[in-house]
Amino acid sequence: MVDTVVGFLSSDDPLRFFGVTMVGVSGRTVLKVLLSVALLVVLSLFNSASRTIMRTVTGPAGSASRFWTKQGLQLLTAVVAVLGLFSIWVTPGTDLTVGIGLVTAGLAFALQKVIASLAGYFVILRGRVFAVGDRIAVGEVRGDVMSLGFLRTTVMEMGAPSSMTGSETGNWVPSRQFTGRVVTVSNGVIFDEAVFNYSRGFPFLWEEISVNLPFDVDLRAVDEMFSACAERHTRRLSDEAMASMQRMSRVYAVDVREFGPQVFVSLQEDWILVTVRFVVGSHGARAVKDAISRDLVAGLKELGITPASVAYDIRAVGGPPPGTDEPGEIPDTSRGRDL
Repeated sequence: MVDTVVGFLSSDDPLRFFGVTMVGVSGRTVLKVLLSVALLVVLSLFNSASRTIMRTVTGPAGSASRFWTKQGLQLLTAVVAVLGLFSIWVTPGTDLTVGIGLVTAGLAFALQKVIASLAGYFVILRGRVFAVGDRIAVGEVRGDVMSLGFLRTTVMEMGAPSSMTGSETGNWVPSRQFTGRVVTVSNGVIFDEAVFNYSRGFPFLWEEISVNLPFDVDLRAVDEMFSACAERHTRRLSDEAMASMQRMSRVYAVDVREFGPQVFVSLQEDWILVTVRFVVGSHGARAVKDAISRDLVAGLKELGITPASVAYDIRAVGGPPPGTDEPGEIPDTSRGRDL
């Protein structure tokens, strides 16, 4: 009986099951499967035993010594598993090519993210997507590129616009200024997400500041004041942006000619929305907007204009008046109390 089993496991004859020949399955294949299962079981037992020993020998949970010991054991187990399976399945002769193909296919499947990241590295460099020092936005990450590696890109994070802050991004800075966090991003993300580059080609942005004004304002005076405030702080930036766009138009089919401040008016239901549009650099935009905003506030005061707003008198709709606790209590107007 033993001789029969040993002879079967050492033969290359196809396995027959109820008269049906199992293609590609021989006694030697069954032996390799059994050896592979035995190897994985032994490694699993070794892994469990090593973890038990590690809990008693190394430091407390979360300590650096336990972390690196665990990493070393996992690496050792993986290396032994790969070498063992390779030795079992790859034999000299005809099995060598098949074994190499299987190992290559397995590695390609297991390391597809790594391969995509490595491919992304060369696409970033060859396609000039971005470089170290560029200000970019990709996915939910925005900031200045600090380092570009083969697999990952390191970014000094900056804030996001107010409409994009909150629980989704965990970003608490509603402007393009550094948060202090360093973020690493896989290079492969460029294949799935759009990459916004604030610095490459045209390192300028158009910004806008909008103010609600009442209908009876002098629009000509407002237009001149808004334009003057923006011009005062963006004159040099506008000239630099024009020169940069001229250089950019030699490479790309783009034709933008207006770089000075522009004022636009749109009618709203309750007021007039006045918007001033101007150019800022890819860095330092908040400082420019701050300076223009302060000048606009001063200019509106000089013109005697108060920004429009909607105020509701909650007492007019049955709400509790000031100084009362009852929701439905309405003061007695017959006593001459001023509402």
